[in-house]
Amino acid sequence: YKPKSSCLSRYLIALLNYGGVPNDFFMKLVNEAFDQIKSEFRDRRKAFKVVKQHKNLDENHVALRMLACGIPLNEPLLQYQLKQYMLEEIKKFKEGKIPIDESFYLMGTADPTGQLKSNEVCVLLDHGQVSGDVLVYKNPGLHFGDIHVFQATYVKDIEYIVGDSKFAIFFSTRGPRSAADEIANSDFDGDLYWVSMNANLLKHFKPSTAWERPIQGKEISQPKPTDFSYDKLEEKLIEEFFNLRFAPSNEISLAADSWLVFMDRLLTPGVEDPNERKMLKEKMLRLTDIYYEALDAPKSGKKVELPKDLRPKKRPHFLNKTPQDENLDRFYISCSVLGKIYDVPLSDAGSQSDDIWTIQCFQDVIVPEFKAKWKGHYTRYRSEMVEALNSSDRSKTSFNARTIIQKYKQILYGATSLGESSKPRQQIYLEASALYQVVYEFAQHRRDIGKCAFAWKVAGEALCDMYLGNQQQETILISPPI
Repeated sequence: YKPKSSCLSRYLIALLNYGGVPNDFFMKLVNEAFDQIKSEFRDRRKAFKVVKQHKNLDENHVALRMLACGIPLNEPLLQYQLKQYMLEEIKKFKEGKIPIDESFYLMGTADPTGQLKSNEVCVLLDHGQVSGDVLVYKNPGLHFGDIHVFQATYVKDIEYIVGDSKFAIFFSTRGPRSAADEIANSDFDGDLYWVSMNANLLKHFKPSTAWERPIQGKEISQPKPTDFSYDKLEEKLIEEFFNLRFAPSNEISLAADSWLVFMDRLLTPGVEDPNERKMLKEKMLRLTDIYYEALDAPKSGKKVELPKDLRPKKRPHFLNKTPQDENLDRFYISCSVLGKIYDVPLSDAGSQSDDIWTIQCFQDVIVPEFKAKWKGHYTRYRSEMVEALNSSDRSKTSFNARTIIQKYKQILYGATSLGESSKPRQQIYLEASALYQVVYEFAQHRRDIGKCAFAWKVAGEALCDMYLGNQQQETILISPPI
């Protein structure tokens, strides 16, 4: 196991901010990440890596092909598509998924040596054990005390037990209560913990009292597997699977969203009335207990419901999942750090030129016969695509669109792809150029860069092959399916 780069979350940001980490710290992280993404899309290889992570957004691999064969980064369609990918990356910021240095998600387990004190942990990274204070948190923790400050301590005996293992955190087994239980009601069965050694976080953050499990009433007696016959057990397991798969509890998401609404109010500058703050905290503590209870419900058998008084009437704008929501009066503009983070990515994501220019090597030869042929095909394509996209059966829209594109690939190549075609390569190049000319002229007339996509979806393989033969640009080796 090797952890990926660590990102924050809305809940983690809220708890850190409540613990004293200033707004400016998070805003700086957002701006740095925003600038980093913009710089990545100015570098061909870095842009290729980012686009490859989102290749599900374009099953025709248009941007990947163009980047790989050296098409200029300012080519109109490529620039347009890169901006769409950039916006996809920026959406993560709106959800609080902001990268942060010196922080990792590590697999947690109990100290096998028994040497760690209750306030100590042993942290293993790629270069070995680390020492000093660390913050530890586990998603989806909601309690004010779910972020702990531990002392990372060197334990020599652990090295003899784990050998060359890396990227793990070991918790103490001493004391009346498990450290994992104090952190988001977790355990040591392979859970991932967010561990941070970020100096600025450690400088500002002040921990709160850890969560304590509320006193439970009489536990519901759950039948054991041995209480069922073989057939009944199989039936029961299938029933439980379908219940969890197709009828999940809404109380988990409702409690988490409600908690976030109240936390947003608590973090809003100017909310200083002690009575209001006390009421907000009490509601949030109740929501935390309900949330953890709902997470355990499949095992405990308890039915969990969210009381009406814990359901806020209005939600902050960053929780508006549909920007064109008809009931806008249900939302308010958040002034907390979460609202500010949500609004930052709405700024300029890079300028987009309206100039739709063409690449010279695709204009060098004009064959009127092929141009007339593809002008007719392109006219029919637009009618077919409008019909497909307006279909009453929305589930088939993507399939119908793919089928139409494949139809015109077949016309161009006489096969599903350039590699499988038996047509003369020179004829394919001439037809691909004609298609390119027709489409780009139409896009220029309509002043719509998006219209250029048809040329690359259908003739992308041929166009890239032609471009490679005419240029001495940097290329990127990609796998055959692309």
